[in-house]
Amino acid sequence: MSTDSPGTGHLAVSPSSGQTPATTSATTPRAGLWAKAPSSLLGRLPGKPVVLAAILTAIAVHGPGDLMSVATTAVVFGIAAIGLTVLAGPARIVNIGASCFIGTGAFMTAYLNNVAETNFLISLSAACAVCFVLGWAVAPIAARLAGVYIAIITVGLAFLGQHVFRIATPWTGGTSGVLLTDVPFFGINLAGPARIGGLVVDRALTYFVLCSIVLMITVVVATRLLRSRTGRALHVVGSSSLTARSFGINPAQYRGTALVFSAVLCGLAGGLWAGQQSFVSWEQFDLMMCVDMIAVVVLGGLGSVYGALVGAAILYTLPELVEKLAPYLPLVTDGATGAGLSPEQFTSVLYGAALIVVMVIEPRGLAALVTRVSDRSHHATTRKETVR
Repeated sequence: MSTDSPGTGHLAVSPSSGQTPATTSATTPRAGLWAKAPSSLLGRLPGKPVVLAAILTAIAVHGPGDLMSVATTAVVFGIAAIGLTVLAGPARIVNIGASCFIGTGAFMTAYLNNVAETNFLISLSAACAVCFVLGWAVAPIAARLAGVYIAIITVGLAFLGQHVFRIATPWTGGTSGVLLTDVPFFGINLAGPARIGGLVVDRALTYFVLCSIVLMITVVVATRLLRSRTGRALHVVGSSSLTARSFGINPAQYRGTALVFSAVLCGLAGGLWAGQQSFVSWEQFDLMMCVDMIAVVVLGGLGSVYGALVGAAILYTLPELVEKLAPYLPLVTDGATGAGLSPEQFTSVLYGAALIVVMVIEPRGLAALVTRVSDRSHHATTRKETVR
């Protein structure tokens, strides 16, 4: 009996022995762990980016102004949710301090636009760079912890970030906040109607198109990351740190990489949100924003890029939908009589109910639920064809 080259984990048997080739116990887990990461929400349907682009285009072409504004918010926070789902899915790290990175990106963008009057693209790039450094500084601490300890660290980061935003008056405006009067972008002022040639384009449409382009780029980058060697390594790290070390993977290094990636996307979303709102205040980046982001990721599905977008769409369009349908909904009041629930309270009830139902039916979120339904439908169709 002779062995293969070192590190392969195989034991080869000479043909003359008549025995069946065998493998060591390390072979099977290695093949399973390094297999392609499983797909999730819509993961098996063709043309997912095309479908997403078609939805965004339909909103841009046919959507009214108020719908476009809500859709822009969903797109912006969908970008942040993608960063969090990469962190929470494969790496199993729950970041409850997203508001710190989102706020950093927002204030950095607002400061550069107001003080230096830089191009919005440069401001966004600077915001991403600052969040990269911040994530890199936090990564060594968070990457060596696991479970609830990481959650505690990130909660502390959220409170610390909000405190810094409040007292750093020269950069954040303190309690007064920062107002973005102009958002220059290659000769276009994104804070008002854009004039492209002889055509005047509404501000809501211009900004929605810009955010949609950024979202499509983010989706491509995140998808390629999850399918790359780094993404597969993150799945191993999330499954077992001990197993990861046995394969020569440094869990702290890959957790840190995922945290930095998440921080950059949150900073990018914060910069885009500042441009959309045209006003940034420290009060906006509280713990409730962190809870909303966690709800988006959990509802959509951990580790699913498109699931994160579905979760963001539900969370940020539902309040507008409830507001429109309030006169026709039971238990909802318009505030004149004082009886019943306000639209905001009713929306919170729907959020909670949706999370409970999803967690009971499919703890992995809507992504896994859609995949499971698709699998059952496929198996049922296969059985019928087999019977025939």
